[in-house]
Amino acid sequence: MLVRRNTIVFILVFMASFCATYAQSTLHAIIVVKTEDTAREFPSDPKPAWKLSMQKIEDELDRVEVHTDLNIQKHYFVGTHFDKSALLDGIDDLQIGEDDVLWFYFAGHGYGDRDCKYPNMVVSRKKDANGNKLYISSEEAHVSLSSCDIQDVLIRKNARLTIGLYETCNYYTKDSKGDSGYVINAQAEENYKVLFEEAKGYVFITASKNGQYAGWNTEVGGYFTHWFLERLHYYLRQESIKPCDWYTVGASTIGKLKAYTAARPEEFDKPQILYGAVEIVDENGIEIDCRKTKN
Repeated sequence: MLVRRNTIVFILVFMASFCATYAQSTLHAIIVVKTEDTAREFPSDPKPAWKLSMQKIEDELDRVEVHTDLNIQKHYFVGTHFDKSALLDGIDDLQIGEDDVLWFYFAGHGYGDRDCKYPNMVVSRKKDANGNKLYISSEEAHVSLSSCDIQDVLIRKNARLTIGLYETCNYYTKDSKGDSGYVINAQAEENYKVLFEEAKGYVFITASKNGQYAGWNTEVGGYFTHWFLERLHYYLRQESIKPCDWYTVGASTIGKLKAYTAARPEEFDKPQILYGAVEIVDENGIEIDCRKTKN
């Protein structure tokens, strides 16, 4: 009888453990990065800037996994999979639970549309008749993809929290090491849980507004990615953080981009570069602006 009772207890413990594991929420990271053919941007750079930015995003996802109870799943659309149809099919196939998080990250070429304030992403490996890569061509419907359209697709997946980050230009056309290293502490661990496990809604932050360029170099990679992570880490180390402080992270990122770009006018042909866009909306579709939040 004792053996049977112990067996029952073991089964109950196993079932409880299984249910806890099964119920674990997942952060689905959709990583879309143009890792090929970047030699024309940095011919002497063995590690192109976009690859450097992707590595930073991957490192941050590893930190999220360490400091939250979220299971991290990375879905890559890079190299030969850097393709519009593959991306859309991949998102469509994702099975998203009601408490899951979607993190979309794009780094690559993009261009603006006067009818939309957010950038169009160039997601294609297509070549023209001469064998040249098509980077920007609004006449090729399968080449580009609006960040607004992707955001709509992501939101319809009904994740608890949807984060969209776009490291790309938004210019009208068709054809400092700020982070000194991430120091983890008990407060940061708690703040990771607040931002990634308690927040609801969606986060939409782009490197450029309509009519602007995005920038990168071999020192920090993509400016937007660099400063987004630097600002995220800065606020994670604060005494307390609220879910709506995603807006503070985004707005502060844009502020750093302005200052960083203004200090490097020699890197661009035009002065208006990284003024970015930030949109934070809660689960009820209400835009959140922490500057207007009363204590």
